[in-house]
Amino acid sequence: MPGPPGAIEPAVEALIQRCFAAINGDDFGAVASVFAEHCVDHNPLPGQPPGLLGIQLKHAFYRAVAPDARTTVEAISREEDGYRVCWTTSAAGLGRVQYTGVCRIEGGRICELRVLSSSPLLAETSG
Repeated sequence: MPGPPGAIEPAVEALIQRCFAAINGDDFGAVASVFAEHCVDHNPLPGQPPGLLGIQLKHAFYRAVAPDARTTVEAISREEDGYRVCWTTSAAGLGRVQYTGVCRIEGGRICELRVLSSSPLLAETSG
């Protein structure tokens, strides 16, 4: 359990960055290295099995829908019950979406995650 809100530990930031790099790299082995076997996904797809297998299948589904999707971590902060992560995902035909979520980490792996919000971003226009 993290301590009071504030700066995050370098190991936590590295783990979260590795998580998104694994997703961007379409690497199931790397996904397995950042999520705990018993990871709880509070936003599962219908029929998604629990644990790491469910996380991997969800990732495969998203890659099939948007194979060019790329995600960038915008901010990470420590909360009393975990780590708040803000990220932006971009994909052709889908545009850009900004997300906020919370994850908990145990034993150097993500053991719980919950997406709190998502907001489509308006396309930039030149004037």
